[in-house]
Amino acid sequence: MKRLGKRLFRGAAALLLGLLLPWGARAAWVSPFVDVTGEDWFYPAVEYVVEAGLFQGTAPDRFSPAAPMTRGMFVTVLGRAVQAEGEEAGPSPFEDVAEDAYYAPYVAWAAGAGVVNGTSPTTFSPEEQVTREQMAVMLYQYGQAYDLDVSFEEEALDSFPDGEQVSPYAREAMAWAVTHGVLQGSDGVLDPQGAATRAQTAQIFRNARDLLAAPGEDQEPPAEEEPPAEEEPPAEEEPPVEEDPPVKEEPPVEEEPPIEEEPPVDLGPQPAWLEAQRAELEGGTRTLADLGVTRAAVVGELAAHLGDRYYLGTPYLGGDYQSPNGDAAYNGRPAMNCGGFVSYVLRKAGLRAQEAMRLIKLVPGESFLFGSGRPYDLLAGASNYRNLVKNGDLEAYVYGSAAALLASGQAERGDVIFVDKGPDARPGGDTHLGFYWGPEAGKAMWHSGGDGNVLGPVTALNTDPIFVLIKTQ
Repeated sequence: MKRLGKRLFRGAAALLLGLLLPWGARAAWVSPFVDVTGEDWFYPAVEYVVEAGLFQGTAPDRFSPAAPMTRGMFVTVLGRAVQAEGEEAGPSPFEDVAEDAYYAPYVAWAAGAGVVNGTSPTTFSPEEQVTREQMAVMLYQYGQAYDLDVSFEEEALDSFPDGEQVSPYAREAMAWAVTHGVLQGSDGVLDPQGAATRAQTAQIFRNARDLLAAPGEDQEPPAEEEPPAEEEPPAEEEPPVEEDPPVKEEPPVEEEPPIEEEPPVDLGPQPAWLEAQRAELEGGTRTLADLGVTRAAVVGELAAHLGDRYYLGTPYLGGDYQSPNGDAAYNGRPAMNCGGFVSYVLRKAGLRAQEAMRLIKLVPGESFLFGSGRPYDLLAGASNYRNLVKNGDLEAYVYGSAAALLASGQAERGDVIFVDKGPDARPGGDTHLGFYWGPEAGKAMWHSGGDGNVLGPVTALNTDPIFVLIKTQ
C-alpha cells in the first residue's frame, strides 16, 4: 500500500507541477466551451481540470457545468488526479461494476486502498449520482489511506444552516472538507445530500489539489533528497515511478468512452407546439434575483425546515392558501396550495411581491384566478407564473416531459418548476408549481399537492403538460 502511495503522490505532484506555476510562466488558458466564460465562478476550476486532463467536454464546444456526476465518474476523476493504476488492486469486489466499464480499474483501486466502501458489501452503485457528502467521504478516506492531514475542527459544520442535515457516517469527512477548504458550501449551504454538478466537482478537485499532491511524512522520495551518486544502488535501482510506465503514457480511460464525453440526451424531434412554447418563454435575460430572490435564500429557507415539519406535512386545501404549519394563517388555518407554497417561500427569500404582481398584470384583458384583493392572491395562482416569466423577461427553459427536464442538467436546487397545460390537455386539468430539490429518486420536487406539502417526483396535474424551469441566481 505504501509503495503504491509513493507512486501516486509522485505522479500527482508531476501532474500538478505545471498547473501550480506562476501565470506568467505559462500561456493563459482560453475556454473552448460556449458555456464556460470568464464571468463564471467555475471558470478557474474548469481550466484546472481540463489542463490537468481530469475532465473533457461533453461536446467539443460544451462543458455542461450544471450536469450531474455519478459515483463511477467521481472515482475515475480521483484516480486520474492521483495517477492511480487500478489494475494493481485486482478485480472489483462489487457485483455491479462490469469488468469492461471505464471506471472499473479505478473502482478496484479505490476499494483495495480503502478509499471507497460501496453502497453495500457487494454493490458500488456506479451509475447513481454522487452526493456532496459522498465526495467528501471518498476524499477523506483517501487521506486516511495515504497518511495525509485528516485533522478537522469539531465545530466546522456549525456555521451552515443545514449542518445538522449531514448524515452521521459523513460528519467527520464533511468537517474535514470544510476545515481544509475542500468544500466551501453552495449558496451559503452545505447541501450534503445534493447531487454534485460537474462544475462543483471541478471546483472540489481544484480546492483539494495541494492535498492530493503533498506526500505524507513517510512518503518523501529519498532519491530526490540525496545525491544519486552517494546512494547508487538504491537510488538508481529502485525508483518505482521510473520502473513502471506512468499512467499518462498508457491511459486506459482514454481507450474507453471518457466519462465526460457521454452524448447529450437525444430527445428526438420536438413537436411544433413545443417549439412555439420555447420561442415564447425562453431567452429571458433576467432571473428571480432581479426581483430580490437569491438561490441561497431559497435553499436556506427550505433547508432550515427539512426536519421540523414547518412546510412538509402542511395540508392542501386549494384556492389561495399560503400558510405553513406553525405560521399565522391569514386564511383561517395553516394550508398551502402549490402556488401559495412557492410564493410564500419566495417572499421569505426576498421577493418584491408588489413588483412581481405588476408584471403579472401587464397582459391586457388577462383574467386572473384570484381577485379578492388580499395582498398576494395573484402570486398564489400557479398559472400566473407564466406571465411572470414572459413579462419579467426571466430566464426559463421549456421541456415536453419531466424526464427531459431532469436529463437536461439545467436544474439546480432552488429553481422553480412551473407545469403548464399543453394543447391536448384534458378539461379540468390544472397547472402546478414547486421547487427543484435534487436528483434523488422520488424527491426531485418540493411542492404542495393533494397529499399536502411533500418532497416527491416532478409532478404534473394534467395529461399533456409543459414543464418550465424558472432559474434563480
